[in-house]
Amino acid sequence: MKRRDVLLFAAAGSGYALSRRAWAATPCPPPSISVAGGTAVTTACPSGSASSALSDWTARSTASGVVQAVRFNSATNVSKWTHADGNQSLVVQNPSDGIIGDGCLQINQPAALGNGGQWRIPLNAAWTADGSGFGAGVDYYVQYRCKLGPNRLTPAFGDQNGQSGGFKLSILGGYIFSSPGSSSSDIDCEIVCTNPAWINIPVVYNHSQGQIVQRFQRTIAGYTSQQDAVDHGASITDVFKRYCVYENMSSATSPGCWFFAEQQWFTVYLHVKIAVFDASPGTGNVLQMYVAKQGETTYTQLFQENDFQQTSDSGAPGGNQALWLLPYDSHRSSASYSTYQAYDQVIVSTKPIACPQV
Repeated sequence: MKRRDVLLFAAAGSGYALSRRAWAATPCPPPSISVAGGTAVTTACPSGSASSALSDWTARSTASGVVQAVRFNSATNVSKWTHADGNQSLVVQNPSDGIIGDGCLQINQPAALGNGGQWRIPLNAAWTADGSGFGAGVDYYVQYRCKLGPNRLTPAFGDQNGQSGGFKLSILGGYIFSSPGSSSSDIDCEIVCTNPAWINIPVVYNHSQGQIVQRFQRTIAGYTSQQDAVDHGASITDVFKRYCVYENMSSATSPGCWFFAEQQWFTVYLHVKIAVFDASPGTGNVLQMYVAKQGETTYTQLFQENDFQQTSDSGAPGGNQALWLLPYDSHRSSASYSTYQAYDQVIVSTKPIACPQV
């Protein structure tokens, strides 16, 4: 399956009504509370057990607006949506891992293979017709949990200065309901979450008219941003620690960036609204990306994009149709290791999704 390489392209961003730093569910109080002269009490807030993790999932996955929700306690939820690309055997259920501990999706990444397999599911469980999509002007939200296997952040070998191009996490791409096996993630209106050139931070890009890809970057304090919504506050005077910016050729990321970590679950949360296709500017278009590390109960915002250009696709007139989860590594030829990417708790909604509390 064809994949496009990541090119740098500057795109201006502007403010939006939501907070640039975080959007969160009401935080849990500590499990035990006491005050002077009183007695200690235990709260009913989730404590991290399997039962509280299940309750947290149930609350998010059945909330108002949810149109798709799946976790991987059943092997059927893996096999039913695995893409038939010849590497299906690499897409498996790990029955002893996952947020609740009763299963997750695991896509294995062999040392010398760029495509470790792909799993995809329609963004709305009610869609059945080819060309389905949310349509113009509809806000939708996508949340999933992810874990990178051991050595996943160690560069693989390839034909880009001796390295491969870096791996993907997910794609909002296409889906052909009449022939799922013919579906493609690589449609003209795709939105991709990736780790480009092994800089080991999450980055998003899309397609714009006349461009192979559009990388969301802008100038901050005289430097090119890598995660343009990151701002640790005016009290931090060091620009490299306050923001996530490109420093120089030998340091593509600054200390202010949000970095991946191996073998720890984290949450990815996307908000998308495409008001208009093919126009420049794309007035009303919105893309936001948030993350939360293992144990965190509030989101951190990484990207805020407004009025960006979004290319249309004749096979997806209503916009993106499916979430693809995949470890695809552009131009990979070999590596010193085999690894995996694990996923759990996929939710799509037309209303904001609370940050997981467990």
